[in-house]
Amino acid sequence: YTQMVESFPAEGLPTPDPKFSAVSTQWPTAEEIAAVDRIRNANQEAIARLKFPTRDVIGDLRIVRFLRARHHKEAEAQEWFTAFLTARLEDCPEIETKIRPAVIGMTPEEFVTFFQERVHPSGLFHPWVGVTQESVGVFVGRPGHIDAVKFTEEREDISL
Repeated sequence: YTQMVESFPAEGLPTPDPKFSAVSTQWPTAEEIAAVDRIRNANQEAIARLKFPTRDVIGDLRIVRFLRARHHKEAEAQEWFTAFLTARLEDCPEIETKIRPAVIGMTPEEFVTFFQERVHPSGLFHPWVGVTQESVGVFVGRPGHIDAVKFTEEREDISL
């Protein structure tokens, strides 16, 4: 049994973006880290099944994204994180068994070579890198290198 804290003290939380209140680039607060620990502890069974339980999958910054996305409603954040782990372990196990092992552990030089062998010859950027030896698709994400507000404001096909 894990006790959920449904509301956080408003003082000390990262300042929310007025348009996208779940978005914050500030480091997690002590209260958020405590909630992250509770969410992680509630998911220990699934975490133990991960082949690669590394910080980009179960670390503080990853889990705080779920907490902030659910506006600090810990029970909802825990549900979302549980769904994330379920998807990784059951719905798309190739992430753990084929995709990640194909690229994680490469040196930057090895990854650049891997990428350059698969990139479009005209230099067009698309997150699609190519396939692993087992024909599983690999995509590149650049967290922190996109202005999500500007992106959504400049697109006419997105309504918020």
